[in-house]
Amino acid sequence: MNEALLLGLASALCYGITDYATRIAGRAVGVWRSMFYGDLAAFILLSAWLIAAPGAAAGAPAARAGAWAASLASAIILLGAAALLTQGLTRGTLAVVAPVAASYGAVATLLSAASGEHLSRDAGLGIAATVLGVCLVSVPAGGLRDLREHLRSSGFGWAAGAAACYGVGFWLQGSFAVPALGAFVPVWLSYGVVVAAVPLLRPVLALSLAIPDRGQMGPVLAAGLFSAAAYAALTVGQSTGHVAVVVVLSTLASAVTVLLARLIDRARIAPHQWLAMAVIIGGLILIRS
Repeated sequence: MNEALLLGLASALCYGITDYATRIAGRAVGVWRSMFYGDLAAFILLSAWLIAAPGAAAGAPAARAGAWAASLASAIILLGAAALLTQGLTRGTLAVVAPVAASYGAVATLLSAASGEHLSRDAGLGIAATVLGVCLVSVPAGGLRDLREHLRSSGFGWAAGAAACYGVGFWLQGSFAVPALGAFVPVWLSYGVVVAAVPLLRPVLALSLAIPDRGQMGPVLAAGLFSAAAYAALTVGQSTGHVAVVVVLSTLASAVTVLLARLIDRARIAPHQWLAMAVIIGGLILIRS
């Protein structure tokens, strides 16, 4: 149990740092460049892991085409989710974007219930709490009269779109890809799709993929490497047999991101935003317990 606790907390810490570094990288080099080079670093790291531990993909070659199609579809949707989240983190307020994006767990649970999976009472309460927290965090410090401007400037729309896409992507991944391919291959493929797709989008979106300079490369690589480390901690933690403990602890990532913004950037976080974050994390714990 102690190992599961440590790995769950490590996953939350690394995912929280990932989001904070993504904000810096996105502002320094742009959304798509930061995604490309960060995910390239993660893809290389996970590919090295695959070579060192080939058993992680042992069942993949025998999987049916439907599982590979689901994995590819989820990877494309998750690419869109990452782009939306990076936009939100770059342009918006971390105290709003991080917890709203973390609510993807409620979206995935609702999709599972719609496809026939039993929804427990605790999960239902967790979804309600998550929705309440998202509504609460969207309220500006100045009151409801400033709501429209707050939603526009805080990145709420980007974060909500990211949560929806992450929910759909992870639901597809967990329901149709992971049972056949294992936990490793779908995530490895997700990073690979970004590395392959972003250069193809370059002429369409008039993107620059120039290599960032030395000062800019730090946060870009940090975002990618901490993302891969978070995934590794989550995967190894789940293998301990204490899946619920590890996954629930990993939901603390949004709190880590907000705390980093508070400590490093001296970002102002309203009392109701702390409360909203606690409500969202509590809701996610109920959903995943």
